Parts: sequence; C-alpha cells; structure tokens
Amino acid sequence: MISGLATSGDLDAARRVFEQMQTRNVVSWTAMINAYVRNERAQEAFELFQRMHLDNVRPNESTLVSLLQAFKNWEA
Repeated sequence: MISGLATSGDLDAARRVFEQMQTRNVVSWTAMINAYVRNERAQEAFELFQRMHLDNVRPNESTLVSLLQAFKNWEA
C-alpha cells in the first residue's frame, strides 16, 4: 500500500499509512524510505533511516540500495 501510494505521487498519504501502522517491519520501513528516494527527498529518507535504527529494525539489502541511491542523487 505504501509503495502504491508513493508511486501515484501521494507521499503524504503513504506517510500517513506508515505512521498509523502499529507494527513496522523492514519491508514497511524500506518502502517508505524508497518512496522518499524515488521522489528526490533524500533528507526525509535519511531521517526515516535514523528512526528505523532507533526502532531496532535492521536494514536489509533493499534498504541499503535505496540509501545508496539517495547518496548518489544528493545535492549539497
């Protein structure tokens, strides 16, 4: 659901769904991080990754690939 909303361009709705989830796993975290990366919002992606870490959710390969893409596209 998060990916679908983000793909349609509705990041706000995707974030609302994400925030309302009682339990978030690596798939939901990665979907939201990837949504921000695909929409060139690297700062939000990195902030979410920090929250993921604080929530003690371990990233998987997909999470790390998304973050690498964000670094690649980062404009300082």
